[in-house]
Amino acid sequence: MFCPRPLAAAVLMSASAATFSQVTPESEPSSMEEVIVAGQFLYADTVNALKTPTPILDVPQSLSLMSAADIRERGFNSIGEVIAYMPGVTSSQGEGHRDAVVFRGVRSTADFYIDGMRDDVQYYRPLYNLEQVEVLRGPNALLFGRGGTGGVLNRVTKKAVVDDAFTQAQMSIDSFGEVGGQIDHNVSLGDTMAFRVNAMVEELDNHRDFTRVIAEASIQHSVLRQVTVKSTCLMSTLIINDSLIGASPRAQMDAQLRH
Repeated sequence: MFCPRPLAAAVLMSASAATFSQVTPESEPSSMEEVIVAGQFLYADTVNALKTPTPILDVPQSLSLMSAADIRERGFNSIGEVIAYMPGVTSSQGEGHRDAVVFRGVRSTADFYIDGMRDDVQYYRPLYNLEQVEVLRGPNALLFGRGGTGGVLNRVTKKAVVDDAFTQAQMSIDSFGEVGGQIDHNVSLGDTMAFRVNAMVEELDNHRDFTRVIAEASIQHSVLRQVTVKSTCLMSTLIINDSLIGASPRAQMDAQLRH
């Protein structure tokens, strides 16, 4: 009696052997080329909103940072445009003359800080003199006192740089009659001291004929002295004149000794 099963098994084994015999080293997939991407997304690895510079890994809180390079590359001109790219934070109308941020559903016009100091004046905050913008989400009353229910926003200003000299300028104009300019100038005054000045002015067209309004003018200067290898002494002054809200010019002076 003829039994086809052994013959079918032999044919299958021979076909499999022929298939494997056709595989050569040239046809084997080559090893993937290793690609190493090196870079730094954040401007710094520390948060300044916690009164003292604190490593990001040591902050037990949800936070977002945006550096001056990101602000410049994306063409941001206001705090509202910055927080549009941060999770858990949105912008409110602010009645048309001030920054108003909604931190995790809690609206606030007072939870703003500049270099860790409260800045709750109601106005539109410029970005010309910033190194980075920091947003801490969640309750912050333990560190910042009143407010801070949904979060806080801290602006880190530019500081003088020792052993470096540079000047940067920027001009802007649009079809609605806005004209603005910014300048950033840093000069080294020796091996241990430097001076830096940042200034901006913005002028807007008015709804009345033959009338223009200087919406905002601001200037900040800082003097940095290297006391020791690990210690620095910083003195800075910020003057803002915002005519949109009808307030008189205001000044802020800050002195810091860091070790």
